[in-house]
Amino acid sequence: MAGCVSVGQGEGDQEEGNKIRLVLMFVSYWVYSIYLPSFSPIASQFPAIPYSWFNGLGTFGPVEPSLLIGLLGTYAVTAVLSFMLGSRQICSVTCTAPYMLQGTFMDSLKKYNRTSRLGRKTLTSRISRAFKVSSTLTWTTLLTFAVLSLLNSLRVIHFSILGNDPTMVATAFYFNFLWYLQFLASPYLGDYACVTHGICGWGTFNQFFGYLGPFRVKAKDPAICLKCRTVDCAKACPVGLTDMRSSFVKRGEFKALKCIGAGECIDDCPHDNIFILDVRNKLKKLKVKI
Repeated sequence: MAGCVSVGQGEGDQEEGNKIRLVLMFVSYWVYSIYLPSFSPIASQFPAIPYSWFNGLGTFGPVEPSLLIGLLGTYAVTAVLSFMLGSRQICSVTCTAPYMLQGTFMDSLKKYNRTSRLGRKTLTSRISRAFKVSSTLTWTTLLTFAVLSLLNSLRVIHFSILGNDPTMVATAFYFNFLWYLQFLASPYLGDYACVTHGICGWGTFNQFFGYLGPFRVKAKDPAICLKCRTVDCAKACPVGLTDMRSSFVKRGEFKALKCIGAGECIDDCPHDNIFILDVRNKLKKLKVKI
């Protein structure tokens, strides 16, 4: 799967690594999200395979015993991958959203949406009260519906919403309506509102495990960041993490729940002073010691 290969292979080739990430993003959209589940020879078996439920609960059907390995396996595999490589393996590669949230159109909105009153409230890596409320509400709803869906499958109860499975209704409501609504409102809500507002349960799940892991963005020389006057790294960030530079100066690195590792800060840094640290760097250092 495309998400199993993260991006940026070391400190010296981060920009090249970001190009690879973009290629993986395009490939995963067509292969992982469209071909494999809809047109491939294994389409009917795909939901039973771990890592296949690319939108989490409700992607393919109700929560039923025959699909539990694929469903729970997907959460387990993505949790491990996000822990090792950061949530970028979802939010910047295999999720279908980055396919629409990156490119010249969204780049042109970066400056504009940071001047709107609501858009400014989403800036910085700070987790706002609204983020906590929306993410908690999202997960409470998903888990409640998942339990009801499983009980339906076991024929303990008969609960549906307009005749449909509750988890599928929740997923369809978010990915087929709410996501496009926030996308159209991106000039006011900011880029990646799904990330900055905590309304994507699939995203917050992987962001949480990514934050627990070693993934972070580091400055090769914090002194250069102190002297930098362009702050192009923060301006380039599609999520609007404007406190990036100050973190580089104070700590020499930047780690945030909202960071999805898009790598645009690396591409736009005029001093080539930023690189990504994840589990691969740790393994390389361990290999050298051995």
